[in-house]
Amino acid sequence: MGSIAASGGYYVAMPAGKVLAESTTITGSIGVFAALPNVSELAHKNGVHLELIKAGSIKGGGSPFQTLSPEERQPWQEMVDHAYDRFLEVVANGRPGLTRQRLVSETIEKQIFTYDEKGVPIKGPDGKPVTVKAVRYRADGGSYTPPQAKELGLIDGLADLPTTIATAAEIAKLSKYRAVVYERPKGLAEQLLGVELHQPNHPLGVETLGHALTPRLWYLSPQFELAGSLSAVTTP
Repeated sequence: MGSIAASGGYYVAMPAGKVLAESTTITGSIGVFAALPNVSELAHKNGVHLELIKAGSIKGGGSPFQTLSPEERQPWQEMVDHAYDRFLEVVANGRPGLTRQRLVSETIEKQIFTYDEKGVPIKGPDGKPVTVKAVRYRADGGSYTPPQAKELGLIDGLADLPTTIATAAEIAKLSKYRAVVYERPKGLAEQLLGVELHQPNHPLGVETLGHALTPRLWYLSPQFELAGSLSAVTTP
């Protein structure tokens, strides 16, 4: 696993007999959530109203122009719970020794610093940083560094890509092999011109924003598509 192999990236790695990660990989993040934008208060302040015509008592739940009722929230919670249970099952089947019980019940405790609103560690009367006990478990939805993941049994070891390819060949008992790199298929214009064409970037276009804000279940980070779009705009 390289770069970001968290949540969905970790999920798809589970069928592998041996899971290796690069030293800079972000992994773990065993969890699921649904993100439903709510602009009802903003819309109300600006005189924007939505006339909703529907059939079905909870049809329309998740609209950004209204707050979810308990009845509307329940189906979303059930979908998240179902996806999470499936995630736990996949990990438990893929990682030797990591049962569902261990994933959700075996805690990892450590002392962490406390910080003020500016991100500066808070110090006590003795001048030492104030710490509190933090409790985590493997499937709490948070990410781990490769050393942490190895210690927790989430991966088997650390290796770069060439070493990983060689390890896979060794496991498969292949004396001769070649690695195949999959690339994005070229369009007709690229094939005719023989050059790579880049689509114009419109990170805050209607289509991009609409796609990022569409209610769905997420296996990575909150609205990562929108966050990436905003980063592209603000980063020089």
